[in-house]
Amino acid sequence: MGITLDTKGQADFLQFYVCAGALTAPPVVVSTITGCMDKNARNYNRNANVNSGCVFWIPGCMDKNARNFNSKATQSNLDDCTYWVIGCMDKKANNYNSKATKDSGCTYTVTGCMDKKARNFNAKANKNVGCIYWIDGCTDKKASNFNAKATRNSGCVY
Repeated sequence: MGITLDTKGQADFLQFYVCAGALTAPPVVVSTITGCMDKNARNYNRNANVNSGCVFWIPGCMDKNARNFNSKATQSNLDDCTYWVIGCMDKKANNYNSKATKDSGCTYTVTGCMDKKARNFNAKANKNVGCIYWIDGCTDKKASNFNAKATRNSGCVY
């Protein structure tokens, strides 16, 4: 019948077996291996023979500091991310930044007198222009020591 015996005298049924009097090859036993059979999925299983549960890559920026952060992304590289450029976005401001994408505050020129001793002192000024100083003297025309140029009365004599 073509059955071979091993050294112990037992039949080798892995190669052949007898079925209804005919000598045939043994049946192929295929075990079920479930898994993803799609090569594009991130959990692809090349051994799977029953398809189930494929998970696909979601491209996007995974850096939380980027302005286009995608919390659902599963695949990223730095080229996917764009970052904020912090700066002033007002063209009229002193510190305007043409590349800014997120405003951080602007500074503006405020002209005025920055000398505290001047009569037109401006505490908000950041560019010193046109200070006018006090001229002490008598401002009463009836007084004998009247000073027409005086801007602040410092005492008169009658």
